[in-house]
Amino acid sequence: MLHYITKGNSEKQIVFIHGNSQSSDYWKYLLDSSLTTNYTLIALDLPGCGNSFKSETPDKDYSIKGLSKHVKEFLSHFNSKEYIVVACSLGANVIGEIADELSNCKGFLLLSPSIIGFHLTAADILKPNPNLTPLFTANPTDEQLNALAEELGVNLSNVVKEEIKAIFHKVDPNFRTFMAASIGTGDYSDELQKIQNTNLPVAVVFGAEDKLCFIDYIDKTPLTQWHGKSQLVANSGHCVMLDQPDELAKIVNEFVIGCFK
Repeated sequence: MLHYITKGNSEKQIVFIHGNSQSSDYWKYLLDSSLTTNYTLIALDLPGCGNSFKSETPDKDYSIKGLSKHVKEFLSHFNSKEYIVVACSLGANVIGEIADELSNCKGFLLLSPSIIGFHLTAADILKPNPNLTPLFTANPTDEQLNALAEELGVNLSNVVKEEIKAIFHKVDPNFRTFMAASIGTGDYSDELQKIQNTNLPVAVVFGAEDKLCFIDYIDKTPLTQWHGKSQLVANSGHCVMLDQPDELAKIVNEFVIGCFK
């Protein structure tokens, strides 16, 4: 099974799925938040990331659909309890592939999602930012990685930026190349439509100063959203959980309360 971190002791669970070349450590501030009072928090490491396994068949395990199969298997261990999924960036694509196959899931919060669907193209979702190159490169240069760390947040401390780079270096380089290849060949589903088909509550949250994704692209789709549109967090970039963890915890709590009614 995938490696994971858990905090809290409640029958109601929140499962956190990280983005490209990240790990469960990205959620550490939320795992130490007041959310643990009422919920069990579970943050997993995707295959090839953090402390999860490095694949010997990367073409199968590191594609979007391959990642989703492993996450579905992981979530099957929690099917006896109700849970909400909070999925960031690439994590939203992963959960979108299996959204309509999950038991006891009560809602989805998509954080800074790069999720595809409703005839969207990559140009509709991702800003033309050359500093995204490391996310699709096996072994980027130090200069490229430094630039990416700068782009992920607004006012991240040097300590956090160093943590971002350390987490990046721990990821299997094959993760990025094979994942990018699967995207390039169109090996993915209409993920937004799959989420819509569940008829479960869906919240979309972006940092107002996200430098990676357009923050209004999902508002232009038929997706039914919590509060009717994407929620924007001020003074935050793509990694809201690092820029504004307290504000994000408030949003997650408000959304989750409604989902578990």
